[in-house]
Amino acid sequence: MIYIIILLASFLIGFNLSVISGTLVFLQDKILRTPFQQELVVGSLLIGSFLGLICIASFIDLFGRRNSLVISFAIYFSGAILFALSNTLDGFVVGRLLTGVALGASSVVAPMFLSEISQKENRGGVVSLHQLLLTIGILSGYVANYLVDASGEWRTPYAFSAFIAALGLFGAVLSKRFHFTHEPVRDTKKMITLNPGIKKALFFGIILASLQQVTGINAIIYYAPTLLLQEGIASRDIALFASVGIGIVNFLMTIFAIYFIDKLGRKPLLVYGSCGMIVGLFLNLSGFYEIGTLLYIASFASSLGPVVWVYLAEIYPEKYRGRLLTVATFFNLFFNAVVAFTSLDIISFLGVDGLYGIFIFFLIFGIFFILRFLPETRDKSLEDIELLFHSNSQESQTKR
Repeated sequence: MIYIIILLASFLIGFNLSVISGTLVFLQDKILRTPFQQELVVGSLLIGSFLGLICIASFIDLFGRRNSLVISFAIYFSGAILFALSNTLDGFVVGRLLTGVALGASSVVAPMFLSEISQKENRGGVVSLHQLLLTIGILSGYVANYLVDASGEWRTPYAFSAFIAALGLFGAVLSKRFHFTHEPVRDTKKMITLNPGIKKALFFGIILASLQQVTGINAIIYYAPTLLLQEGIASRDIALFASVGIGIVNFLMTIFAIYFIDKLGRKPLLVYGSCGMIVGLFLNLSGFYEIGTLLYIASFASSLGPVVWVYLAEIYPEKYRGRLLTVATFFNLFFNAVVAFTSLDIISFLGVDGLYGIFIFFLIFGIFFILRFLPETRDKSLEDIELLFHSNSQESQTKR
């Protein structure tokens, strides 16, 4: 029951990321007529997520994982209801802002909570469940958009989101086992001491969290139907259906990652997946858009998607984990917002090929960074990983 409650929050992250893609298609000739209005509605989710992160950074170690998750579900519910009942741009933006606050909070709480209640032998697989449910949420958002295409009832998916949030809220409030789950005791008044090991872990986390976004995944998630229409592949209904295929591939390859992450390790999946993403983007540039996009999604879902969140949940010391993971997640959501606010404008100026070229550059940089600097954390306890970063930092200082 505890895992189900936590993973409902993961599901809502994915659902609210993807469901907007169909809403843009439905409303682009009615209310959201300009690219700026569309980017504003999409980007307001990310602005809200920054507010959620600020709140979580201040209160997660004080209120605990459980109470933070309860608050997240309540805000998810409020944002979904407001968006579903709105008929104006202002209402859409405020609804997405509220949803973003919950998204920012649960993006930190869910993987951290899973990491802390799992054993080291299967921690990678357990934390990857966060990404799996996130991909199921993304797929569900695409499917919901396709199912309401004929009727045009774009509000229905948001009512469904509110229902899931209500389930999570009542489950968290009523579950006795959930409320008696052990949480590590922390001194929340103590300032973070940035010794070399913590600095290194924080820097690595920021780079990985940023790479997950600047390599382009959410340009596909947010604007999949729009990009498909831009490429002239098909009409609106076919574009929405094709985006469902993207969601299915994303889901299936995340299962692949869950199975292999504790067998092959974190670094091999990150490197092989990044290479696959590069090949997929080059196929897109060569005109093989359908195959290239599916390969890109499959490669991301087996690497940068789940592995980054596993790594971020592992590398920080227990007494500071909440606040340090919040910092890394802030950069993840910041670059998520940059992608959301700029993708359509970049396409207008440079074309889709220019957008893909930017993503390829960051993927090449990421491969170099992973191979050169990133330590492997497979089969290590959280305490051993903390010592690993501390000892590596001491060795680097000695060499100097």
